[in-house]
Amino acid sequence: MSPRSPRNNAARGAPWAGWVPGYAADVVDDRSASLRTAAVTALLAQFADILGELYERGVVRTRNTPAGDLAELLVARAYNGRLAAPSGVGWDVWAGDGRRIEVACRVVQPGFRPSESYAPFRSWEFDACVFVQLDPASYAVRSAVELPVATVQAISAHSEWAAGHRVRVAQDLSVAEGARDVTARLRAALVELDRVRRPDPGLQEALPFDAVELTVVPPHPEVEPTGTCFCGCGEPTADGRHFLTSHDRKAEAAVIREHYGSIAAFVAAHRGVPPMT
Repeated sequence: MSPRSPRNNAARGAPWAGWVPGYAADVVDDRSASLRTAAVTALLAQFADILGELYERGVVRTRNTPAGDLAELLVARAYNGRLAAPSGVGWDVWAGDGRRIEVACRVVQPGFRPSESYAPFRSWEFDACVFVQLDPASYAVRSAVELPVATVQAISAHSEWAAGHRVRVAQDLSVAEGARDVTARLRAALVELDRVRRPDPGLQEALPFDAVELTVVPPHPEVEPTGTCFCGCGEPTADGRHFLTSHDRKAEAAVIREHYGSIAAFVAAHRGVPPMT
């Protein structure tokens, strides 16, 4: 039997290989290798092409996948934050400045209907919302606007059918009260994603299970200073300070060694990829 026969491909993890009409093992293997080495923006553009064709053929009803996950990741990176646990907490990103950020995203087609809207808001547990519009041909960021929660409440309309409040895609959010244009920040985060490659399986297997879980756990609330250095040295600190000078670095290094073993393992656990060289 040829090593590239459909049966062998099924044994190697491609169970569809034996029954897909017109299957060509060499072509698929070459494409798989190409995908593994492609940049993230190139993968997104190719995905958009495939999804667009499926949409035109009536196979799928929207072009949004994977827009929501992508937008949340871009906001997390642009705001130096972390993704919330995927359990419906009422917000999507814990920003580096401590704010809870909701992310609303749509893939906007040319000539879209004025009635089209973002996903409905069913709670107001966030501090601000970033409204992201993505290009249908490449998933590039067309626009990104941050609005405070009070403004989102003011400009949204209640929908009985959706059991929530909706903001229309056609609304000019840039002129709303407290609006901040963060398009450039999200575009820069998308460019940075091109550095991301598949995780090293060996490195991932070496990580403790709880270390991987920490990638989606929101940070703990702010801890109040006690007047004693938090590193454990027992020395007093000035008012409002947690550490003596440089002692925060020592404490950080100790915690990383205890829970991860090395800085490389720590970075890999929170980025999902090995540290960049």
